[in-house]
Amino acid sequence: MALLLGLKFARDIGIQDILFEGDCFSVISIVLCNFSPDCSSLGNIIEEVKQGLVSFRFSNCSHVRHSADGVAHEVAAFARGIPDDLYWIEEIPEIFWAALWQ
Repeated sequence: MALLLGLKFARDIGIQDILFEGDCFSVISIVLCNFSPDCSSLGNIIEEVKQGLVSFRFSNCSHVRHSADGVAHEVAAFARGIPDDLYWIEEIPEIFWAALWQ
């Protein structure tokens, strides 16, 4: 679901080239798989992601090890305490720099 929401947000703000990274190998594999339709419980979401990816000039999905996904986990932990939507474009707050450089 996060991948789909990120895709829609990127499209809404006009991003044309995008690379999604995730540490869930099974989700990334299914998104990259050319077999259709996906009949799993998340099939509708996966198919919507696949269709959405083609709307970008360049798009790709890539698997990263959980240990390499530190910034995303820091952001997720930070977001748990925020009641409203919050967006950063082009620059990240300084509180995430330590995770970025690890």
